[in-house]
Amino acid sequence: MEIDDYLGVIAVEAARMAAIAEETSLDAHTPTCPTWNLRQLLLHTGEVHRWATAVVAGRHTSLANVPNDTLGPLPNDNGMVAWFRDGAAKLLETLASADPSVDYDTFLNDPPIPRLLFWARRQAMEICIHRVDAESAVGRCTPCPPKVAADGIDEFLTGFITRGKGAVHRDTPHTIGVVLVDAAQRWAVTIGDGPITTERSVAETDCTITGSASDVFMGLWNRATLDDDAITGDRSLIADLGANVRIRWN
Repeated sequence: MEIDDYLGVIAVEAARMAAIAEETSLDAHTPTCPTWNLRQLLLHTGEVHRWATAVVAGRHTSLANVPNDTLGPLPNDNGMVAWFRDGAAKLLETLASADPSVDYDTFLNDPPIPRLLFWARRQAMEICIHRVDAESAVGRCTPCPPKVAADGIDEFLTGFITRGKGAVHRDTPHTIGVVLVDAAQRWAVTIGDGPITTERSVAETDCTITGSASDVFMGLWNRATLDDDAITGDRSLIADLGANVRIRWN
């Protein structure tokens, strides 16, 4: 995917989140993000938009140098949706006009080049997942397009879980294969006594996940439960991954 593709994703998903916030109470519980309500979800996502905007607009090559005061005043309930929309619009404007030659700092393994692509991708995947959370407040779940979901899976498997921050370990290496029925990408995730490793191929595995890109994307992010028939082999590997991988930005 290219930067314009990611900008399109951000625009569509931000509009969906804002529309949901206008149609229901901000107190509505978000079942896929069970400790939050819609208000907390919009605040979090709007804060992420403003932080990412500050990184790119400031041409930061070290995240340690990003100012701490990127948020500005937080909104009350009456101004929440407008504040959220404004943050998304400024993020889109900043990404669209940014210099792709800048070596922006990143926080995941295997970040795309140019580094601006990393930031566009990360913000697109962030809002895809949080749109799912917002829809859960009103009992809906719109699938992600296969191309977008497959790219989100790639980011999750190669960028996030390989950073050595999780608690998933096995004394001997075990491999999870991920196979999509509606996209060409394949992955082999190996869990052993060190950091998780991911290859963009599938060979011999101890467990395999097979499904649509959207279902697998949401399942890996713990936004949905993978169907029983989507998993073959040692299911405990999937359970360990879901229970012990905790996503942090740094």
